[in-house]
Amino acid sequence: MKKLMIGAAAIALLTACGPNDKPADVKEPTLKELVVRQGDPAKAADALAAMSLTDTDTGVLSFAGKTVDGSSATFTDLGITGEDAVTVGSLVFDGLDMNDGAATFGKLSLNNITMASHDEEGTVKVGSIELVNPSAELAGWLAGTLNGQEVPFPAADKVVFDSWSMSGLSGVFNDADADGTMGIDKIEIRDMTDLKAAKAMISGISVDIVDNDEGMDVKMKLGSLSMTNIDAK
Repeated sequence: MKKLMIGAAAIALLTACGPNDKPADVKEPTLKELVVRQGDPAKAADALAAMSLTDTDTGVLSFAGKTVDGSSATFTDLGITGEDAVTVGSLVFDGLDMNDGAATFGKLSLNNITMASHDEEGTVKVGSIELVNPSAELAGWLAGTLNGQEVPFPAADKVVFDSWSMSGLSGVFNDADADGTMGIDKIEIRDMTDLKAAKAMISGISVDIVDNDEGMDVKMKLGSLSMTNIDAK
């Protein structure tokens, strides 16, 4: 946990020390309108079965509640097999469908995630993680992961989505060596195609660490940072 927080502080420092003026020749990209891809209510049950989500404890996930409405499905009070320290408040799918025998969806939302660290007495919380309009290959990889299969990650040209975001990240720890807190309001990546993103944004970074072992105190804040036309290859 301590290393994670120090790493976040380093990122904030490096970005804050960069140039403040936007180059004159850089234009803001025109982003796609975020419209969640529609699914097929008649195939929703098959899609959930392909992800081992028909019943609890049949795949990687366990859940206390489940509701299905058309091509949408909501699961509540989730756990992950073999990961007792991780809990998820809800998992929501919109636009459920099938493509060549594999599950697909228009939007996936994970909400109120908590990850506890027994060794360092720390906790990380995430308000939400969302993926909108992934390619069939990326959705299939996620579906295979949920039902416990070892599925190869898609080739670079198949890593496609309209938006991926994480909001409300916070961390706190307190052990013999150090204690501190960190937070990120939001990270978002837009219009990813062939591992190239039209835009990436991060906002609200805050880090406050007292490292007794190293004799170092770190306090850092960063309002926002955005990058355009990013090539992740």
